[in-house]
Amino acid sequence: GNANPLDVVALTAPSRNPFFANFIAEFQKQAWEKNTLLLYVEVPERATLEDCLYRLYTRNIRNVVVWQDDQTVDREKLLRLRSIGMNMVFFDADDALPYADAVFLDNVDAVKSLLKSVEFPGENYLYVGWDNRSISNVRKREAAFTENCPDGGVVRIPWRRDRKIEEESVKRVKKEIQKILSSKSLSIYHDFILLSDAQLRQQSNVAHSVPLLWQASPPSTLIFPA
Repeated sequence: GNANPLDVVALTAPSRNPFFANFIAEFQKQAWEKNTLLLYVEVPERATLEDCLYRLYTRNIRNVVVWQDDQTVDREKLLRLRSIGMNMVFFDADDALPYADAVFLDNVDAVKSLLKSVEFPGENYLYVGWDNRSISNVRKREAAFTENCPDGGVVRIPWRRDRKIEEESVKRVKKEIQKILSSKSLSIYHDFILLSDAQLRQQSNVAHSVPLLWQASPPSTLIFPA
């Protein structure tokens, strides 16, 4: 990274994410303890992430933490920003490597660990995930599931930034569950549903249908320096 003082750090993050309030509160706490001023900026709807970062640069703000969420990145522009002296750390995504630092979950290892942790392994698995495959976390989780459980089912839920799920999607998930329950080879104690997001679990209300395999967060967190 570049040797910039940490007097001011800008944070770009999606305010509609349900975890936003907790995240920014903890971030503010850490910044305060290190005597750093935190500046919050949300990327305007019609602006690109890189344009927002460059505008911060022109205001002499050289340290930025980015919660990318569903925004795309232009790696060439990130390289230019890095070369002119901006330090960037991406949270919960590895799309910006190697031109920015990144802190993110090892989704592949998480899915493998969840599947291995099943006390009574069965043959029928249902993976419920978001349909926005431009998001690296969404894409990698589903890919890890299909690779390690090729006979399992996959249901994709329309992506929303606020993580709310429409009633039609809930019905579709329940319909897939009923297919599993009606299977002749089904043993209710041997079959699990693997959900890719805690919000899906909370809103689809499937926990009473079959045993539910879920952990609040993947067990492995990796930090990759650029």
